[in-house]
Amino acid sequence: MAVDFTKHNPAFLRAFGQSLTLLRSQDVASATFTGVLQTGLQLEGQAPGAGSIYAKCWTETGQLDPAPVAGDEISTDDFVYKILDPLSDGAGGIEMTLRQDRPVD
Repeated sequence: MAVDFTKHNPAFLRAFGQSLTLLRSQDVASATFTGVLQTGLQLEGQAPGAGSIYAKCWTETGQLDPAPVAGDEISTDDFVYKILDPLSDGAGGIEMTLRQDRPVD
């Protein structure tokens, strides 16, 4: 029996999500959305202590139209993260690999 994650996605976001802002690198207005952010990650293929702090962000694809692209940014209350690799998860969500770029002014 296959699980239809599109029915579970709203519950995941209510339980674990936070308000984030997508800052587009193109001439498209910024967008506020709810996403699940996991910070302080060590990514495979990246040397520990290489000076970069990575994160992952997941949200429903329907919250971000058009979909984010590499180079767009996600802002939290404290930091701005550069999107490195946005990938559709095939179940109504998008997972983005992020690199911490700068503190919020």
